[in-house]
Amino acid sequence: MSTARPFSYNTGSTISGTIQIGNLAIGYPDAGFESTGLEWWNGPDEDLGYVIAQEVPDNGQPTPVSGETASVGFFRSETKTELSFVNLTNSLFNQTFTTGNECKTYLNNNGYWTSWVDLTPTPTPTPTVTPTITPTPTVTPTITPTPTSSPAPTIQSFTTVGTTSWTAPAGVTSVEYLVVGGGGGAGNGYDNAGGGGGGAGMVLSGTTSVTPGNSYTVTVGSGGTGGANARANNPGTAGNNSVFGSVTALGGGNGFGSRTGGSAGSAQIGSTTAATGGSGSGGGFGGKGGGGALTAGSNNSGATGGSGGNGITSNISGSNVTYGVGGNGANAGTQNAGTNGTANTGNGGRAGGATSSNSTGGGNGGSGIVILKYIVV
Repeated sequence: MSTARPFSYNTGSTISGTIQIGNLAIGYPDAGFESTGLEWWNGPDEDLGYVIAQEVPDNGQPTPVSGETASVGFFRSETKTELSFVNLTNSLFNQTFTTGNECKTYLNNNGYWTSWVDLTPTPTPTPTVTPTITPTPTVTPTITPTPTSSPAPTIQSFTTVGTTSWTAPAGVTSVEYLVVGGGGGAGNGYDNAGGGGGGAGMVLSGTTSVTPGNSYTVTVGSGGTGGANARANNPGTAGNNSVFGSVTALGGGNGFGSRTGGSAGSAQIGSTTAATGGSGSGGGFGGKGGGGALTAGSNNSGATGGSGGNGITSNISGSNVTYGVGGNGANAGTQNAGTNGTANTGNGGRAGGATSSNSTGGGNGGSGIVILKYIVV
């Protein structure tokens, strides 16, 4: 039997019978769910790994129920071990913790709940040894059963840009997914200025129910095109959406030309808003970084371009890969052409920068990807 518990997004006071971490209510209200006037969602199975719960104020978190979204989202470690939990926390929040207790303290202080239980060693009393006469035991042979191994999961990666379909195999009713939109193209640079980096493609992950024999649409979005190499403000184009069934990861926003004023790119917001691209800063200044799936891009520092925002690391493919990194803004004062985001990561393109009376083009955004993981029973 699985172990799970209910959650709700609660900005009010603590509800009797529950615990409150940040804006998350966890547990069973003494007066029943309906008495709270809130929506409640059941969390994932905690027997399979350590769970991290986060608030999603815009109610944009996809759920296994088609068309239904939630205001609470979840992450779960690959295995129920301290190392797996620490790795998950460090990859999500760009930290370097070494213990589960450190991770829990950080998470709770920042409004996240976790199923991790503090590991505090319990002192063991020293027993008093009383000599006894031990009879010689009679050895009784035992039969040790051979353990039955669980079937290995099937992992399917869709990397070719375009639309195809996937049919749920017999015996498969649930699929873990990662869907990443195409990254945005970066802006160009001209006349001693740097362009803005492209925004990252949206990164969505979770588990959804499927029906054996049914066909589901799979689309891998292409990255946006970088701004053209010319002495004029040429923005890139936005990345294209990636899709699995009812889950749509939006393409990242485009970066802007080197003399287009504005701000650094913003980060992805839930499943409703993709990361945006960065702007230029004018003559003599570097461009601003594009937003990432996890954090916003940064502003330039004088002639040095700003960095793209951080992406999200996933090991659904069997290896740790970071997806949805924002493109860097370009430096001013040197000829530094834009570079393309890595294919099948949804990374934003890096912008172009130029010297006086010159220009360079912006880099293209990286294409998206769809990865499915499931067990055939």
